[in-house]
This record gives sequence, C-alpha cells and structure tokens, in this order.
Amino acid sequence: MKLRRLIQEHRNNRGSQLQQLFISYRHESLEHARAVRRLGELLRQAGIPVALDQFYLEEHPGGPDEGWPKWCEDYANNSVCVLIIGSEGWFSAYEKTGQPGVGLGAASEADLFRQGLYHEAGDNPRIRLAFLHDVPAQEVPARLRAWHQFRPFANDDQLNQLIRWVAGRLGLGKVDLPTVHWPEPLEFRPNMADRVREWRPIVELLTGRARERILLFEAPSGLG
Repeated sequence: MKLRRLIQEHRNNRGSQLQQLFISYRHESLEHARAVRRLGELLRQAGIPVALDQFYLEEHPGGPDEGWPKWCEDYANNSVCVLIIGSEGWFSAYEKTGQPGVGLGAASEADLFRQGLYHEAGDNPRIRLAFLHDVPAQEVPARLRAWHQFRPFANDDQLNQLIRWVAGRLGLGKVDLPTVHWPEPLEFRPNMADRVREWRPIVELLTGRARERILLFEAPSGLG
C-alpha cells in the first residue's frame, strides 16, 4: 500500500519533480562503479544535472540525513528522467533471483519502477536502459525490452543520442555534446599482435571500445 501511495503521489505532483537525471545501478564491482561514474561525468560535462550516489557522497561526506533507502526512493520517484544501468546484478535484483540480503538498493528502486510501469499502463517517457558492457539479451527482463537501449561507450553517436534524450526530457534548449572523439581503428600490428591476450586490450583502447581511457602496462625490466 505504501508503494502504491508513493506512485500516486508521484503522478499527482509532476510539477514538483526534480529537474535531473537519476542514475540507477547496482554496486557489483569497483570496475563497474567506475564505469558508471565515468558516464555520469560525461553527462555532467554536457551540462546535464545528474543525481548519482557517488557524486552525492563526495558533496555530502556523511551521506543523506534521511538515510540511503529514503534518498534512493525519493530520487527514483521524483527525478524527471531515470537511466537504469543494465547489468546482470541489477536485473537479478529486478527479478528477485539474486542472493538474499544483497543488492537491496537496486531492488528497492526496481520495485518502484516496476510499479510505475504498471500504473502507467506501459506509457514510459522517463525511464531508459543503458549498457556499459555486453549483457546477453535473455538476461534483460521481458518487461524492460520494449524501449530503446543506449550503449554510450560503444561510440560517440550512442553517447550523443543519450544526451539528446535526457536534454529533451529536462527541457534543456542547448547542451554541449562531447568534443573528444575516439580515433579511427589503425592497422598497426607489431610483434605483440601475436600475443592475443595482451594485444586485445590495446586494440579496444585505441578503437574506443574500452570502458576506461587509461591502460597500464607491466613488464620485466629491459623489455622496452
């Protein structure tokens, strides 16, 4: 009943919505959290107001006074638009198939989104999925497959599409699209190209398919 009341209040008070993008994701690994943060930074650089727990904690080191569960609930309910970072962990929280007691924040947000979609009879102008790594299609819950899915780290156009969608939802007349473009793939094959394991991360970095923009090398002294 509480969840239903919150959804109804949300529908009755659209004028009081927060003019921001809320990013919903699950803390699955340090690498995943960094990738989510990187996307949030890119959106901020484009002039998009982004609500992300990592940003909030930096600005409020003690965390929200109302506690994280209430903070997540309020932002999930009241933000004008929501971007769900699609991952196996988030989807297991949505489907309630994960380990008990794990991923509670994502599960709470997923419940709100599921109930909202139900009450809106599938009319969904405010929630979209973004994938920061490859997720098998069958892992995506059937209820969430109907809407466009963004892959902002795949190429510049995907990121620009996401920025334009958010800007349209927030009523932003002008946004700054990223000016740094990934280089075109190069046919550069040194001797290391025969070492498949080591060469693949280099190719992914140079062609823009990597989630990170820094690649660390470690080798014995004298290797050059």
